[in-house]
Amino acid sequence: MQYYLRRVQKIKNGSYMISIPSNWVRSNNINQHDYLVIIEKPDHLILKKSKFTKKAATINLDVINDSMIMYMFDTYYIHGADMIKVISTKPISGPLRKSILDHANKLVGVKVYEANINSIVFEIEDDISTLNLEKFHKNINKILMLILLVLNNIRMVLNENINSNLQLLFSELFENIESINYRYRYVVRLLSRMSTEYEYNIFNSMREIVIYVLMMRDLERLTHHLNSLTKCNLSGYSEQNLPTASINSYPKPIVSFA
Repeated sequence: MQYYLRRVQKIKNGSYMISIPSNWVRSNNINQHDYLVIIEKPDHLILKKSKFTKKAATINLDVINDSMIMYMFDTYYIHGADMIKVISTKPISGPLRKSILDHANKLVGVKVYEANINSIVFEIEDDISTLNLEKFHKNINKILMLILLVLNNIRMVLNENINSNLQLLFSELFENIESINYRYRYVVRLLSRMSTEYEYNIFNSMREIVIYVLMMRDLERLTHHLNSLTKCNLSGYSEQNLPTASINSYPKPIVSFA
């Protein structure tokens, strides 16, 4: 292990700079404009070469059932894919294309990169520079608040005195359930990346990440039961003019990390 002594230099805008040993730069194959990861500790800094690489996933419509498309999309999304390619040897039908686009557009950070008659390529961007504990906790709190709203919606639906407002109540119920699902996926995506990439880790230890992973696992079970309960309530009012349920009927991705 080599020991180096460097003088700290102050530059404009209140920033500070030190030089990096050239031997270390060459041995780690670091080039100009490459990114380095700086991990802040109470009394020292850890400098690492960034291992951030674009991760691409492919959904081949020729070999999977249509009912599994959204499930696979969500699985790749929450496990940190930077790009998701939906491909087919045949033209993608209009209704299926719309369904995929509508679903993708509701996921945080997803946008269409390119598209043609038989493929759609989505790019997923996470704004690492603004990721912090405060924003992360706000996402968690929003999910918990939405769960309370859903429980209140269900309570009101079960109240026989509000039958005249059922259409409005169910619309709000579906909207809140959907918001929970999409926010949940985004938080799980962040946790997945934090567990494997230094650029995403905003916690002091892996133990904190594990605690949040366990919390999201329990939230996944809760949202699954809320989905089931909502469908059960809807079936009891099937003859009325109610909005169509947009709750996912495919299996939910399992929370798991490398």
